[in-house]
Amino acid sequence: MKNITIGLLMALTLSTPALASWKTELFTKLDADTSGEISLTELTGAGCRTQPKFFSYADKDRSNGLSKAEFFDSRDLLGRCN
Repeated sequence: MKNITIGLLMALTLSTPALASWKTELFTKLDADTSGEISLTELTGAGCRTQPKFFSYADKDRSNGLSKAEFFDSRDLLGRCN
């Protein structure tokens, strides 16, 4: 049991940087104007099937753009991108 726990902890530790890197890469790709936020125009321009009402819901601070945290917190609402 101890070996399984150690193995699981090592796997989680090793995968965390890869996950962070993947998120950063996706966010950077979608943030075409490098403003630090993704606009609805940028999302739809990248081929994401996003409805404006879901985008507005995800934009918690009402800045008309999604921060990295807002984007990934609401990823399931925003639809998939091509």
